[in-house]
Amino acid sequence: MIRRQFISAVSIPSVFSGCTRSTNNQSLSDEGVIWIANSTDTDQTVDVLITGEADSTVFSEQYELAPDDTGGNSEVGDVGSTYHVEVTTNDHEEKFEWQMARNRSILNIYIEHSDVRFERDASEG
Repeated sequence: MIRRQFISAVSIPSVFSGCTRSTNNQSLSDEGVIWIANSTDTDQTVDVLITGEADSTVFSEQYELAPDDTGGNSEVGDVGSTYHVEVTTNDHEEKFEWQMARNRSILNIYIEHSDVRFERDASEG
């Protein structure tokens, strides 16, 4: 399934209830979204910890992902803020500093054989 179709098809409860702003008759979220893909050929336990200022926890979740499975689509934090993301899998631990873009930011987390890779998408706005 294409990532954007997955994001629009799956609904996981929101961690924060954020504001919604309307621009050009289009509603844009003021929250970031995480999306995870297991690109390995083994089952993976993926722990995601996101902290804000003074190391305060804003999101903590564990995902059990089969090979080529996806998870996430959880709304996290506030746009315009910077968060520290720590991802731990069966074999790796990686950290990422996530500065959420204006209007909405999507953090893609790819679990791969050799590492954990982060990619940030931001919608225009």
